[in-house]
Amino acid sequence: MFIRNNRSVRLTPAGAAFLEGAVEIVKTMETTIEKARLANSGLIGKLTVGLASPDEKIFPPIIQSFRKEHPQIEISLLNHYNIGPLAEALRDKQLDVAFLITTVTQDQPDLLRKPIYSNSVPLSAVLPAEHPLASLPEIDLRDLAEEHYVILDPEANKHGYDYSRKVCQDHGFTPEITCQTHNWDSLIHLVASGIGITLLPGNFDTYANDRVVFVNVKNKMYDFTTAATWKKENRNPCLPLFLTYLDQIKMTWAI
Repeated sequence: MFIRNNRSVRLTPAGAAFLEGAVEIVKTMETTIEKARLANSGLIGKLTVGLASPDEKIFPPIIQSFRKEHPQIEISLLNHYNIGPLAEALRDKQLDVAFLITTVTQDQPDLLRKPIYSNSVPLSAVLPAEHPLASLPEIDLRDLAEEHYVILDPEANKHGYDYSRKVCQDHGFTPEITCQTHNWDSLIHLVASGIGITLLPGNFDTYANDRVVFVNVKNKMYDFTTAATWKKENRNPCLPLFLTYLDQIKMTWAI
């Protein structure tokens, strides 16, 4: 390894190769230790976020700004047309956090919530474009008591199912349900096909097409709070960092 004489000590070719390799090993160890430290603190890793369709234009800019602040955290997005599967994905550990309205998960103690924003939007009747009442600026829901309704399947979205039925009952009738489906997008397509009409929050009108019309229900608003929602047992160290970030930016939007 060494060549020694009375005046100096120098490395042999084998010693020089060993030293070069040893230096690389030390650098690799230091890098590995630093990565482990960052991973343990949540500064490096992966985070999977779930979005429901109405929120897909709201939260991506927030997630993008978080990504810029924490570039070593890889973000994966799962967008779904319904909120029920997102809650199940949290339980199955396919998601770390999802943005869900609080009424969907309020009776589920295994899920924790951090309210992000509250909003109130008009409730809309979704009608075929050729419907006789489609041109009205607003509509009394009792004028739709004889209509056939398409509605969300309670297994996919119990909140949406219960809410639609209750709104109709509050207006003095029980809706005649001709079809149930698992997502909002299908509801709009069913309306466009003339299978029935449906009720949706007014902010869903961005998913409309030229074959359906959203008409506000007279004197009826849809109030909701959206919360960051996660499984209590989630141990991903990136999650607390993301939740803290949501607090820091103090999100207040008019949607």
